Amino acid sequence: EHAPALLEAGTIQYATSVLKETSDPKIRKSLWGTLQNLATHRPSLEAMVTLGMVPLFKHALSFPRGWAANDGSGTFEAALTLTRNSSLVESLRPALIEGGLVELLVDIASINEKPTNQLYAAQALKELSASSETQCLLEASGGISGLISLLGRGDDDVCSDLDYRARSPSRGRYTCSTTTGSSWFTSPDGDRQDDFLDDSVFRLQRRGKEVWASPSKAPPEVRDGDEDSTFPLTKSEQQSLLDEAVVGAIWRLSLADGGVYNAAILSAGAIPKIVSTLTNSRNLPLKSVCAGALLNLGYDSTQTKASIADAGALAALVQILSETSSAAKAGNDEVTRLRSFCVVLLKSLARLRECREELVDVGGVPVLLQTLRDEPLQEDIIWIIHNLTYDDECYKGVVHASNGIPTIIALLKSKNKAIVKSALGALQNLASSPKLRSVLGQHKGIAALSSLLISPDIEIVENAIQVLCAAVVECVANKLLARDAGILPKLVKLLSSDRRPSQTASALLLQSLSEETQVQDALRDGGCIVPLVKLLSSESETLQEIAAATLRNLAATNKRNRMMVVEAGGIAYFVKMLASSEKELVEDACGALQSLACDNDKNKQTIATLGGIEALANLLETGSPGVQLYAAGTLQSLATLAQNQELIANSGAIAHLLTQLSSGTALLQERAAGVVQNLLSHHDCRWQVVKAGALPLLLSILEADSDPKSTSHAAAALRNLAFEDHEGVVAV
Repeated sequence: EHAPALLEAGTIQYATSVLKETSDPKIRKSLWGTLQNLATHRPSLEAMVTLGMVPLFKHALSFPRGWAANDGSGTFEAALTLTRNSSLVESLRPALIEGGLVELLVDIASINEKPTNQLYAAQALKELSASSETQCLLEASGGISGLISLLGRGDDDVCSDLDYRARSPSRGRYTCSTTTGSSWFTSPDGDRQDDFLDDSVFRLQRRGKEVWASPSKAPPEVRDGDEDSTFPLTKSEQQSLLDEAVVGAIWRLSLADGGVYNAAILSAGAIPKIVSTLTNSRNLPLKSVCAGALLNLGYDSTQTKASIADAGALAALVQILSETSSAAKAGNDEVTRLRSFCVVLLKSLARLRECREELVDVGGVPVLLQTLRDEPLQEDIIWIIHNLTYDDECYKGVVHASNGIPTIIALLKSKNKAIVKSALGALQNLASSPKLRSVLGQHKGIAALSSLLISPDIEIVENAIQVLCAAVVECVANKLLARDAGILPKLVKLLSSDRRPSQTASALLLQSLSEETQVQDALRDGGCIVPLVKLLSSESETLQEIAAATLRNLAATNKRNRMMVVEAGGIAYFVKMLASSEKELVEDACGALQSLACDNDKNKQTIATLGGIEALANLLETGSPGVQLYAAGTLQSLATLAQNQELIANSGAIAHLLTQLSSGTALLQERAAGVVQNLLSHHDCRWQVVKAGALPLLLSILEADSDPKSTSHAAAALRNLAFEDHEGVVAV
């Protein structure tokens, strides 16, 4: 509290001038002690540097006696304390770097036998490493490997040479000091003042309780009114502070542009040591720094990520998330920070498939799903689960077994769009598994997805539709739930959207729904047919195909639906599609025409008038097996009209039909026989069929008697030929 008055009285100037002139050890010891006591007063530190004390720091740190385990003069410790505290002030760092202190600090941290000196030097280097110049010096001087060699050496509870001394709040002062009596940290009475340095570097975790060298918060062991107390730090606790400084420096080095120092960090064996520290330390801030350093080191390197995983980081991260869940609920800021770093590091590692596999193996999925309740972490965790469920059916099963599906569905209500999109991605992956689709519906997932179709974010709408598409595949229960959720008007509107992804997603969902007869009436009544017919003329062949397949489904079983398709002009589009080079599109068009022609003579005439017979006849030869089947079925219906029979006979279809009679599949043979049956009923066409060689083929079908319908058509064909026609009887 007297620091401002001492500064104003010229104490710094006096001490500087005397130290430059006198060699009296007693005077020097007293003055260095005075300066050390001012070490936390920022204006005093600034004055020391401004008045040219950096060379004095360097001289004191270079003095051979300072390298002893216990320098009785205190000069070395005082200079080191002042250097360390000066490094906390950003504006003073250039003077320390230019004064040549970086190399000295590297030597002290790497070689000095006194742990406290190594700690102070490492803490100073951590602060100075924010400078690119210091980073270059650290690499050039071997400081990177020197610092990394200090990691993880404390493994016992033997008291070190560093004490934590505290007074109760009413007495106002908290001091960390060495057992030799040199001051480490002193702070003023009362509230924090801006002139005094931030002491966050002195945090540590001790025996499960947080201990803070801070004037604003007394340690848990100190109560108001207590006498002064001293808490000796164990070697492992002091090592924890050292580890925090070292890993902090590595973190800053790893942030350099292009990761220029990462190779040196990795070659020094940093990853196994940092992962070990992350796993074993009880110091929560240190764990956070470890996670942050690993995150930076593996940021854009697949090989480094793999090395981090091989060192056991995934199990450590999962364990941390599991063990800190209760503390996170209590609002502990340091725990929150640690968990955030752990989740972001897990997200980075989870980009590798092998890391995702290990994450599952170490029991990470239940822990991640539990951590999803922690709102600040939801975005990164659901991203991990989204990618995890993409890989393997067994991973999807693990998510389901951990009760993950309702947890993920609940995230659809989040106001964070990124969370909603990742949750939708995860649900789509899960819905691709036939075993899990019904589970999605059972947990009200269909209703939750349907509610997103009114979102102002069109990407969320499209993603929700895609999940619904996956969820209703071969799942009647989900199709009925989707029908009853009131989504059809929105889907119909999106069919006319200017945005192609919206059109495609909506059309695909309608196609899936149209496969269920219990939904078809709702689709028709919801106004789907007219916009679907319009899509038959879309520039996108994909949309044409989807629309054709949907209309084919709707026309297959419902006369009213067929009527609406025809009224909307569907026949002309389907006939035109028969010339397409896309076999799926042609097959859907043939299938739709077959349904439209089955019970309506007007439709049969329209198809013939638009040139459908010639196109269908050609497809009997050139089409795929599915196309040939639908083409034959359509011609079978068209051939029931006398005016069409002659068109079919003259289209070249007879030869193709007879080929199918002799070598086609059973169903194709049946339909070809049906067309021949109808053609033989026409007086002018029958002899074209006979001359083409139909009779032996029909008789062979009768002799084989393998398919009742084919046999029936063959017998009826022979009957038609012989009916009231002597020449026909003779031919038979």
